[in-house]
Amino acid sequence: MLTAGPEFSTRMPNQHPDIMPGSPSALLAVFTEIIRERFRVGNNLPWLWDGAAVSKPDAKSLPGSPRKVLIEPAFSETSEARNVRPAIYIDRGPILPNKVAIADSAGQQLTTGMRAFYSVAQVPISVQVEASRKGESSVLADTVWFYLLAGIPDIRKAFDFQDISLPQLGQTTAVDRDKTAWVTPISFTVTTNLRWTTLPDGSLLTVASVQANAQEVISHYAGQQ
Repeated sequence: MLTAGPEFSTRMPNQHPDIMPGSPSALLAVFTEIIRERFRVGNNLPWLWDGAAVSKPDAKSLPGSPRKVLIEPAFSETSEARNVRPAIYIDRGPILPNKVAIADSAGQQLTTGMRAFYSVAQVPISVQVEASRKGESSVLADTVWFYLLAGIPDIRKAFDFQDISLPQLGQTTAVDRDKTAWVTPISFTVTTNLRWTTLPDGSLLTVASVQANAQEVISHYAGQQ
């Protein structure tokens, strides 16, 4: 049975209880909120994220006011998270944990049977910056890229990441969707610690039962030979 995560974990306030600390979904939540923080009220940027839904693509802002930007995890299924520009989408690539100990074991508590495990995973993170104009996509991506670059030490410390690679800023290119959009990619890799514990429960009794039944079958057929 899996138990709670460690004291230091990638869990955001109000995070859904089904999302385990340190999981890929938790990482996306972390970096979504980190990027949103840069575009909140008071940062004096040409773009603003205030948590309000953006009702339609390329919604016009009042003259002289910041332009609203949508910032969402790439898996978001809400209607306002599609075909809205400018927008920033955070996603991840394939993940393969690395073995750092035999059976990933980190120790065992004899009195309760609790076992602790540990691994390290490298998680590729991608940030897609979309806009209807090439220049806006490029400048908005510059802002996000340098913010992440400068913030690596603080992000590592706040969320107990083992390492964060320097972010790579890609070329701005056109993509065809409902209409032509310009996309600038940003990519980096997060090395994060994976920690979990297990407790003895019914599953172990099931294993013991299977083993006992198997032994009966072996004895039965051995006696017929």
